[in-house]
Amino acid sequence: MRLLSAKNAVLLTAFISNLPHFVLGAPIAQTADVTEQVITRNGDLFVIPVQQAEVSNITNRDEDNFSLRLIKGVKRIVTRVIPRPPTPPVLKPRPHPVPVPVPVPGPVAPKPKPDPLPKPLPRPNPPAPKPNHRPIPLSENPGQGVGIGNQPKPMENYANLGRTQVNKYETAAKSDKPDTPMVNNEADLAKYGPNEAFMDIRVLKGQYKVDDTDVFINELKELKNFRTDELGFNINAAGLLRQTVVISVKDSKMINRGTYDKNGQFIVYQDAFKDADTAAGTKVPLNEIGMQQFQKATLVGTQDMGKTKNFKAAFLMDVQNKEFWAITRENYNDMKQPFSEILTFNRGTPQFDRIMGSPNFNSKFYSFANHHNAIGNKVPDKVIVVPKQAENSGNKLTVAVVFKDA
Repeated sequence: MRLLSAKNAVLLTAFISNLPHFVLGAPIAQTADVTEQVITRNGDLFVIPVQQAEVSNITNRDEDNFSLRLIKGVKRIVTRVIPRPPTPPVLKPRPHPVPVPVPVPGPVAPKPKPDPLPKPLPRPNPPAPKPNHRPIPLSENPGQGVGIGNQPKPMENYANLGRTQVNKYETAAKSDKPDTPMVNNEADLAKYGPNEAFMDIRVLKGQYKVDDTDVFINELKELKNFRTDELGFNINAAGLLRQTVVISVKDSKMINRGTYDKNGQFIVYQDAFKDADTAAGTKVPLNEIGMQQFQKATLVGTQDMGKTKNFKAAFLMDVQNKEFWAITRENYNDMKQPFSEILTFNRGTPQFDRIMGSPNFNSKFYSFANHHNAIGNKVPDKVIVVPKQAENSGNKLTVAVVFKDA
């Protein structure tokens, strides 16, 4: 037999306990034709129509009593069947947590500064000449190869030319004369006299091919021999450099090759072959080619930001000219030093003047003078010579000409 649920049992019990009242209040029979109904209220008797009785709010007393008894019976049964839950214990209020003091941060100790980079040591002075010093013979050369160019002239010729060139250039650097313009067509060039303006070599596409390549300073290892205190800047910190090669379209021969610092601090003169420029049209001098490419390398996009005013040094790489070799040999013999030493020759000495008058450098004064404002009116101050016999020379003769403000 299926057991009744507690809810059904409660309802059934309430129904059975009030069953006599159902019987007493229920009608015995119903007459279909009754149109009126007798209703008593408070002991009075009155008659209302059946239709009105259906919507009347008057309630039979027995009906009220039955409802009350039914509710009370259900409450008694529910009270017996479903026990009242125990009274929950009175909980003591939780004590408020003791506030934990927030630690006040103390003064932050400064971060330790990194150890400063060691400053490069200045180049030590060359050793004192040996008592039995013997001059460097003519058979010993400071550069590699057999040498190119003309045979050497008397040393005084180079010294006189060097002094003349330096003085003439310094006069231009201290003047208010504008730089020589660079034009883009023959019509503009015709407005000027000889050497008063030059064509931009990059627009002469029928005569010259110009190739640009970005290189790192590590690719020019010979330059690492020069120290910061000598140059006035750290050459090892240089970023990307621009190497430019100019080739003759007619013969496909290299005319000029140079590398230029994009920040404008230095120029590296590498190769120059005047005889390779066989173009029949308008030509651009070798010294002007190098200065034009230096200015192009420092452009930011197409804008000239004046970076060439940072100019501090010009390098002569792998010098193989016989006249320059003779000048270098004479200078080293004057100082009674072997080619294994790296020597510095300051302005005002005959050794400095000879180098300024050498064929490798004296013609460059024309381009410096033509663009003296572009390079910040700097003038040469000293020369540093690294012969092939010196340590880390790469078996090449390398020279640095360091500039200063005029």
